[in-house]
Amino acid sequence: MKWIDDEVRKCVGEWNNMSYTEREKQEVICTPDKVINRSSHPKKRIPFYVWGLIILGVLIIGVSVLMTTTEARTMRPSDWSLRIDCYAGGGHTYCIMGENSNASDGIDVFDVPHHPFEPAGRAFIFFHHPEYPNPYNYIWMEYQYHEHVLTDKCTPWYLTTFFLPMTGGGSVVQLQWNSSNLFRSGYNHVVLYYNGYLVDMKTTGSYSFYSPPYVLCRLLVICD
Repeated sequence: MKWIDDEVRKCVGEWNNMSYTEREKQEVICTPDKVINRSSHPKKRIPFYVWGLIILGVLIIGVSVLMTTTEARTMRPSDWSLRIDCYAGGGHTYCIMGENSNASDGIDVFDVPHHPFEPAGRAFIFFHHPEYPNPYNYIWMEYQYHEHVLTDKCTPWYLTTFFLPMTGGGSVVQLQWNSSNLFRSGYNHVVLYYNGYLVDMKTTGSYSFYSPPYVLCRLLVICD
């Protein structure tokens, strides 16, 4: 066994006499199965469940974008209505206009005729259609088909006021409405015309003018 001890001592002596670099090389030669990359860390793999979550997120985003695009293409304006209050001579009346997907541009169940009389000291307000048969030539509530917004067709309402004085002359007529109700209509503008004057009803909530007694004041509301 003496020769083994001599070999061990020989190897230890040679090892001690080696430089650090030579020792590293010798270690690689003697133990190749134990070599690791000392200059970098071992690579970490992404777990399969993380990949699953990433794929699921991409699918959800894709479906959401597709549904949003489809809804935007098929979106239709909502049914809407607007109450117009009329103040004149100390009295108050009102009428209602609007659009409904089940209404028509002519006479239908959504249109309500105006009652024939108003007390003295206030103004009648109604939608005037002389071509319609009585009593629908004076309409208190008028709804039209709302798909006009999709066809760029101007939708008119022929609004009319008639001041009936108790005594004396005419009166200032003030019309008021809630502009926020018009934003559901889908129109860019809802314009009120009278004697060359106009007001965008989507941005303004009232309009006033002077009405002589017993005179029909013709106004026009156009959506475009």
